[in-house]
Amino acid sequence: MKTVKDYICSLEADKLVNTYFEKRCKKIWEYYRDFQFDEDIDEKYKKMSLPEFVETQIKFLREYVEYLKGVEIAASEDGKQGIIYAYSCLDDWFSGGVCTELVHMDELVADPEKCENYGYEFCEFSEILGYLVADNKFTQGNIYEVIADVLWEASWTGYRQEHLQEELDSLEEEEYVSYESPDEMFNDLLGEDYKKELNDRKPEETEESQRLLDAAIHARCEYENCSMIKERMILLKALRGE
Repeated sequence: MKTVKDYICSLEADKLVNTYFEKRCKKIWEYYRDFQFDEDIDEKYKKMSLPEFVETQIKFLREYVEYLKGVEIAASEDGKQGIIYAYSCLDDWFSGGVCTELVHMDELVADPEKCENYGYEFCEFSEILGYLVADNKFTQGNIYEVIADVLWEASWTGYRQEHLQEELDSLEEEEYVSYESPDEMFNDLLGEDYKKELNDRKPEETEESQRLLDAAIHARCEYENCSMIKERMILLKALRGE
């Protein structure tokens, strides 16, 4: 298996950038919208039209990709080897989508069905670039989308991780909160007013339509879990040389 850095260095840069923006175009619009109300943002950016703003973001992303090519790989502090893999998921139209996850090699070997998927937005570039990328057919067939996902996660604290330490310090200061139910969590995170607004937008379901909706959601979860485990088993067989 090759590393994330190997793919960043070998994939066609323009196609990788285009894939990134195809996946994240809605987020870019939200970013542009929020930009206008951020008091800390330079006024010259606030005066940009949306096309100008997008062009600037593309420039920043290209510079980010080039920067990563020069970052040296370093092992994680806990010594674990991460593997990036993808599996088939369903988008809003119940058609095929791509979900990208990180798993630790030792945990995958120990229990491929129950091992954890991990976030890595607060890991250093040097560690992320050293993650291996699965040779599974599905992962390789969607390699531009997979690496675009990695670029997104890795840039969570900035294209140079300029806010990484600030975010890590913030995490240490936050207290762990346990919730009794999903409703309690959403009320706390979103607020009662926003939750009420979301509920007001929902259609009124009949008993039959609610049954079908619940069945569709359950089937979607079952399918995606099945797809995830299937890809893990393929990866595990490759690791074992089978």
